[in-house]
Amino acid sequence: MIPVSALLFDFDGVIMDSMHIKLESYLYALSEFRLQQSDVSRIQRKLAGFSRYRVISSIVKELKGNLLNEKELKYFGERFEEYDKNQIHRMQIVEGSKEYLN
Repeated sequence: MIPVSALLFDFDGVIMDSMHIKLESYLYALSEFRLQQSDVSRIQRKLAGFSRYRVISSIVKELKGNLLNEKELKYFGERFEEYDKNQIHRMQIVEGSKEYLN
């Protein structure tokens, strides 16, 4: 048996409830496309756990039929990050997570 020397936790969506903030971040990043929240949410949930770049690319491809080039993907990814980082304070801990960690 190998001794455990560290534990890694995925806080984003596992310890902290971030799905609603991620949805807002996608909508903000892609606001020029004027997408419906329900459509973006459906794709976001389907691709939960994948990188924001894959999700952004999939949203635009599925809802607008556009393929993003690297420059566009970088631009929309930066917009996502800009909004997301400014909203971290709004995340709430997932029920039971604090007790488990304690």
